[in-house]
Amino acid sequence: METQYHISKLIAKYYLNTISKEEEKELRYWKNSNKANEKLLNRVLDEKNLSNTVEILRSIELFKELDVNHQKISEKYIKRINYFKWTSYAAAILLLFVGITYLIYELSGNSQEYLINQLSENYKPGMNKSLLIDESGKTIALNKELSIISGDSSLSIQNISNALKYTSTKANSKLEGIRMKDVYHTLIIPTGGEHFLELSDGTKIWLNSESKIKYPKFMYGKSRMIELEGEAYFEVAENKNKPFFVKTKGVNIKVLGTAFNVSAYHNEDHITTTLVDGKVSISSYNDQMTLEPGYQSVYRKDKFEKLKVDTEYFTEWKNGTFRFKRINLFELTNKLSRWYGVQFFFDKEELKNIKFTGAVQKNKPLGNILKTLKETKHIKYKVSGNSVLIMK
Repeated sequence: METQYHISKLIAKYYLNTISKEEEKELRYWKNSNKANEKLLNRVLDEKNLSNTVEILRSIELFKELDVNHQKISEKYIKRINYFKWTSYAAAILLLFVGITYLIYELSGNSQEYLINQLSENYKPGMNKSLLIDESGKTIALNKELSIISGDSSLSIQNISNALKYTSTKANSKLEGIRMKDVYHTLIIPTGGEHFLELSDGTKIWLNSESKIKYPKFMYGKSRMIELEGEAYFEVAENKNKPFFVKTKGVNIKVLGTAFNVSAYHNEDHITTTLVDGKVSISSYNDQMTLEPGYQSVYRKDKFEKLKVDTEYFTEWKNGTFRFKRINLFELTNKLSRWYGVQFFFDKEELKNIKFTGAVQKNKPLGNILKTLKETKHIKYKVSGNSVLIMK
């Protein structure tokens, strides 16, 4: 029975085009070992036979008769085969059909979802693969614990897990009274990554995937200037004598001490600033705006738009949850692409405008989200390599 189940698994993988070279070699050996096996394989892979069997088995719910954990057919199901007094050949065919049908059905619901989950396994989101570039241009991979003490003992830098922390020492406070030039570090977050950063002034920053931030190693200047590409959530340490600035593509944000989210990805046509607490002033070369808590600015085509929003939908990503409220499918797939490392394409342009509201844990497989979209928005999807095609 175990052998039959194993062969069923190999055939299912062959059918789904996910079989490895070694497994294909094993299946070919089994097929060529005798004529009966070859005939059996041809019958199993016959599209008409497979389609009919799927419908029959689904209608009598025999999938529930399978013991998945131990990978064997239940005794109850074997008794049914004996009850109908089928020939051993017919029983073998049915067992193989059940094995294949079950694997396709259980692993994926359809073969595409199975392939999506395979993609997620090959590229796991949330892994700590960020890069730090210091003032000399040296690149440091932050995939392990890091501890650095500056040459003048004025600053310590530590990275533990996905948290990078700069801590000023007493020596640094003495140096602040002396006019010194700030030097900058850059932190790069790749696709599927995220990182927490605490600056030497105590400002806390959560960085989303595909983001880059440039910031002062020390805080010697009269202001604190940060450059951001991508998305970050800020909790700025208050210092009225040193205003805090965030510079993105064409937009400058000025704060004294506040909590806010900025999204400024290079491949999106807008920049959003969402204020949770405090007050910020936002400006471009030809426009400006002041935000209060619970409001969001959207900068698009050289103009600001002010919106009243539920801030949780724009900040929960830092707590491990995707939350969406009437987001269009194009924006949604952009976010998924940055997190899961998969490229999305649309069969028809109008599909991009479908609205979606919901919440999904970021540590869940991509297939979970696609399955939800399929069930709630009646769309289809097709996987090819590292790409997903969205269809109606």
